[in-house]
This record gives sequence, C-alpha cells and structure tokens, in this order.
Amino acid sequence: MGANEATVFETDKEVKIEGQTLPPGKYSLFGIKDKNDFTLIFNKAWNIWGTNYENNKNQDALRVNVKTNNLKKSQELLTYTIDKNGTVNLAWGYLGINFKVR
Repeated sequence: MGANEATVFETDKEVKIEGQTLPPGKYSLFGIKDKNDFTLIFNKAWNIWGTNYENNKNQDALRVNVKTNNLKKSQELLTYTIDKNGTVNLAWGYLGINFKVR
C-alpha cells in the first residue's frame, strides 16, 4: 500500500472498517488484489518495511474485503484522501479503492 516503510493506519479509539471492529492502535496497512476484489489487511506489526508482510502475517488484526474501481484518469502517485463521512479513498494508476471508517 506504499513503497519503502509500511503505510501506518493509527486510531486512538475503536473504529469500524466496513462494519468490522478494529481496536485502537497502530497498524501497518497491506492489500491483496484479486480479479474484482481487494483485501485490506490491518497488521499489528506497524514499524516494518513495506515488503516484510510475510514475516508478520500471523499478527493480522483485521482483514476486510472491498471492491475496486477503475479510475478514468491514471494517478501516478499513490494518493490517500479521507472525506468528511469517513470514506478513505486510495488511488494509484487506474486502481481505485474506497473503504468506510466509522
């Protein structure tokens, strides 16, 4: 979900990610893409190199399946945006991923 160090997702309270509970804490954020679906992985090992998931997969705190969408215009830089209703949007190349945080 980014180059070099793992992308960190941090919350100071319990939140719901697409309706599933994630306890407060710091997490690395990883993703696995299938044909039409995408699995977001929130892992307790947050202070790691981005390619080091295999060594830490036993520390997954939450896995959430989300749909992907094709962007009309290519996004050269990996970009995350968060709107006011708690939707996190990821855009990279022609790949778009959205997930709700409540």
